[in-house]
Amino acid sequence: MRVLALAVVVTILGASTALADDAAGWIERSHDAVYDSSQTVSCQTPAGQVDGVFSVAGTGVAVQAGQGSDPRVFGVNGVFASTDTPSDAIGVPTEDRAGIGIRYTSSEIAAERFEGRRTKYFNLLRDDIVRATVGFDLATGALIAMTTFNADGSVYCSIQTTSFTQPLGLVEITDPVGSEPTQRLEPVDADPAVAPASVAGFARLDTYRWRETGAASFYSDGFFSFTLLSSPQTFALDDTDASDVELAGGIYRRLFEPGRATYVWESEMGGMSIVGDLPIDIQESVLSELAPADRPGLLTRIWRRLFR
Repeated sequence: MRVLALAVVVTILGASTALADDAAGWIERSHDAVYDSSQTVSCQTPAGQVDGVFSVAGTGVAVQAGQGSDPRVFGVNGVFASTDTPSDAIGVPTEDRAGIGIRYTSSEIAAERFEGRRTKYFNLLRDDIVRATVGFDLATGALIAMTTFNADGSVYCSIQTTSFTQPLGLVEITDPVGSEPTQRLEPVDADPAVAPASVAGFARLDTYRWRETGAASFYSDGFFSFTLLSSPQTFALDDTDASDVELAGGIYRRLFEPGRATYVWESEMGGMSIVGDLPIDIQESVLSELAPADRPGLLTRIWRRLFR
């Protein structure tokens, strides 16, 4: 079963109220920004540097990002969807959740002009460690820059705007999914053995039925977020850039892309995967608190084949 990945845009779309009031206000304002931009994403990963160039548009009611003319993520009417695999698009409610997860603190820092435009920048701290720097266009409120950091202060990912325009009025957004781009998934009860209520400081916000027998659980710490997919079937991550890595005594399949990391593994609970924008050390902390990578016994594998 191939993994459907979600992208980093969900960070800004869905979790502003857990931040301090000053930065949170700007993140909230960015939701309503009207603009067209081109952005570069660069991440320093254990597998090497990964880069991407994206077109990003805000319409005042939605945010769309993609590479070239192919939309890749889409947020509108309180729902976030990934269209990497259009037939399997996932809808994720993005309403703010006050008081969820770890509260970040923020401090304003000096900002330079961008293309003659005034900007405002903040450092975001979790547990007194700077985890991100975010920058906004003063006139529109649009997010124009973001850098995320590992615990040792090294840069994980950076997003930089290379061109920016402010159209007049609202811009009609292209529907990349079909007639129902905001289709919501069916809420289901989470199995706490598979999807705990909290993981490494992240709170589980919701769990939805995914395909026929799987579940998709969404986690946030107030800024970073990840999706946990679980299924009786084994997930596949067959991208040529994916590789096996040993963590916490188990073997995980891992893929780094601009702005996100994907892990898949097989556990005693079934096939599992996480997809998120987490810095490297937080990725490992989350994995260490989930069902570990462990090849099930023969009887378990036969049972799954018969009843999946």
